[in-house]
Amino acid sequence: MRSKPAVPPVRLFFALCPDDAVRAELVRWSRELHALCGGRTTRPENLHVTLAFLGGVEDARVAEVERAAGEVAPKVVSLVLDQPGYWKHNRIAWAGASVVPPELGALVVELRSALTRSQIGFDAKGFVSHVTPASRAVSLSSRRSHGASTALRWCSP
Repeated sequence: MRSKPAVPPVRLFFALCPDDAVRAELVRWSRELHALCGGRTTRPENLHVTLAFLGGVEDARVAEVERAAGEVAPKVVSLVLDQPGYWKHNRIAWAGASVVPPELGALVVELRSALTRSQIGFDAKGFVSHVTPASRAVSLSSRRSHGASTALRWCSP
């Protein structure tokens, strides 16, 4: 008798996703970054701001994750991406917000609190509001590269 193959965990995270106009601008930034520092541009459909990263979650727990998220009231968030950065340790070029709006900070706290109450594990590192337009980058040689001199306003319903 053959045993049923194990179902691999599902990779889950909560994120804000841009509208089409913001996504188009982020794609432009990705191309500029690629020209400056190589690496790999992020596919347009994968551009987002991660609020909580759960990693691998067993299929049986997905409903629990959904219930926990259902406890969090949606918020309108206006985020201004105006700060370029580069994390040398993982070769990530990013576009971030120099100021985290209080509504976004509250959303992250509420979401992570709901996950904690439901005993759902997540990466508890401090929240950094950023988008990753390029990975495997060599370096970010100019602080004004990737369009950061023209801030990008991102409104999420």
